[in-house]
Amino acid sequence: MLAVGGRAVASEPAEIPAIVTVLDTLVVYGPAVVDPTLPAASSVVTVVELEPERGGADLAELLATVAGLQIRRYGGLGAQAVPSLRGSTGAQVQVLVDGLPLADAQNGAVDIARLPLERFDRAEIHRGIVPAGLGGIGAAGAVNLQTREGAEGAEVRLFTGSFGDVGGRVGQTLSSRDGGRRAQVLVHGRRLDNRYEYTPWIPAWAGDPVELSPRTRANADLEEWGWFGLGEVSGRNGRARVSLGGFRRDGGRPGPQNDLSPTARVRYEGWDGRLGAITAGEALTADLAVNRRVDWLYDPHREVGLDPYERTRAFAEDVLGRLVWTPRLDLARLAGWLPAGGLGLTAGSDWRDQWYRETNDGVDAPRRHRRTVSAFGGLDLQLVGPRLTVSSAWRWQRFRDDLPPVPPLPWLPEEEGVEHVQDAVSPSIGIAWQPLPRRLVVEAHWHESVRQPTWVELFGQPGGLVGNRELAPEEIRGRDLGVRLTLPAQGTQLRVTGFDQRSDGTIIYTAAGPGLAEPLNIGRSRTRGVEVEGAFARGPVDLAVSLTWQDAEDRGGADPTYEGKALPFLSDRTAGLELGCRFGAWRPRVTVLYESENYRDRYNQPIHLAPERTLVSLGLARRWPGGIWGAGHESTVTVEVLNLTGDDVYDVEGYPLPGRSARLSIHWH
Repeated sequence: MLAVGGRAVASEPAEIPAIVTVLDTLVVYGPAVVDPTLPAASSVVTVVELEPERGGADLAELLATVAGLQIRRYGGLGAQAVPSLRGSTGAQVQVLVDGLPLADAQNGAVDIARLPLERFDRAEIHRGIVPAGLGGIGAAGAVNLQTREGAEGAEVRLFTGSFGDVGGRVGQTLSSRDGGRRAQVLVHGRRLDNRYEYTPWIPAWAGDPVELSPRTRANADLEEWGWFGLGEVSGRNGRARVSLGGFRRDGGRPGPQNDLSPTARVRYEGWDGRLGAITAGEALTADLAVNRRVDWLYDPHREVGLDPYERTRAFAEDVLGRLVWTPRLDLARLAGWLPAGGLGLTAGSDWRDQWYRETNDGVDAPRRHRRTVSAFGGLDLQLVGPRLTVSSAWRWQRFRDDLPPVPPLPWLPEEEGVEHVQDAVSPSIGIAWQPLPRRLVVEAHWHESVRQPTWVELFGQPGGLVGNRELAPEEIRGRDLGVRLTLPAQGTQLRVTGFDQRSDGTIIYTAAGPGLAEPLNIGRSRTRGVEVEGAFARGPVDLAVSLTWQDAEDRGGADPTYEGKALPFLSDRTAGLELGCRFGAWRPRVTVLYESENYRDRYNQPIHLAPERTLVSLGLARRWPGGIWGAGHESTVTVEVLNLTGDDVYDVEGYPLPGRSARLSIHWH
């Protein structure tokens, strides 16, 4: 089975989608089609396998070389990491788990470093359009994580590395003899001190020499553990699944290099549950998910923010339900006069209730509530004769928020019982034509969507974020045009896509004082660029490359000073390369990641131009099948050296990253 577009698709010849294998990456183009000669048009998708021959990598590291995707890190391994697609803000990227959204009304942007990687085995990166089968949610695109489908039996994965890194997972999967019942249990944990040396990056004013000396990153340690359980029952009428999970992380809150907080501590706890059912033939799917998250900030020395509290707790809960109907029809069977091809329909609805409250030094802030009700539909028309696919989708959402206006005087309380209601419609269309069967595909996509401001953006948050209740929703429009070339005999695959993405009312964070940031609508922004993904495989050699060029600029707003300026924290050139070889059971690998310089302010001052960075890493894996492990079992040992040159590098916002480091992992399964 292959999960495509949110649906499990059987592998009969009439249901195989177009697939390109790129080392540990599958590039999957759209949902299942009726005929393998047909192209797909729903979206541009890259699917990354998350169980490669690597040690203790995290999700941000594994996704870093995907074309069009940038990961903003706020420090070393385990520190906050936020994805950006095609020059978007983090809140414009939807993060999903098995098709259901994670982003809540509190933050909008999802910190993917908080997601327990051990739970997932692959990630789908959707650029621009998000398929209707996933609810059509997402402004600039989406990252859809798929839950690990554990193989029958037990598995153990252990790893260790530099900076006190040690961790692992233990899992067990059991199935009944007839395959109708399956259960999976997983426990994982990790600990590291993250004490690495770095040389501070300090912009030098003309005539003011700056003496740089190495420092050690402090208060960046973390300790985390989690568990996950899944049960599944299949029968003649369909399949039902239930899952429960928990995750906890404790660690330091070190702060950026120019605003350190050496004693502040943070804690995160999350619990989640999900109940799903799908009918035989997989035409009707129902899901119900619940989540609860609690964040602590302990700041007894009052290091975080301008007017901090000693202890802050934030509680977020949400309940989400979804019902989706996805019938697939053969045109010729519907009527003899219709052309050969297929018709795929998607119709569904979902609702979500979200609650959020804060407690600051024992004083409760007002509780917030957001309810979202949606209806969505999609149509995929595939014509065999002209080898043409047309996909269209539409989504309607109604938001109902507790959004009291700003009190006329600061000391007055908020009004009670005030609600804000807004409707939003998100249409999209995609067209793909295959002039050379199984070789060349030309495709184009267009979409519109709306993103509501989050509670943190509206009301602020202790720790340095100032609220702005005057924020308006962002309106995002995107389009792209690309070609895909596949030459299986030569082992060559290539995709080149040009894109143009525009946003009205773009929300970005700007400095509001020492250690403070405030969200503002800056008016219009536009990102234009080109993505290239390619692979070459010949004999034991595999080569995968990705290139992205983009021009993200401010297009003017209330203040014309910034018109034409580059948007901050976005590199305009990124590249990734992975070269691997297989010599029997051995596999050496080299990986290169490059990001160009970027500005860290809206005015694009030269003193705030962050330098470019290049990371070179080496890996060597060795597999031992059978033998002392027994028939049907194998072990893999992997050794890695990261940042081989030991360069001092920084994230796009100036957080120092580790220099040269090493990892060792052992995976038995």
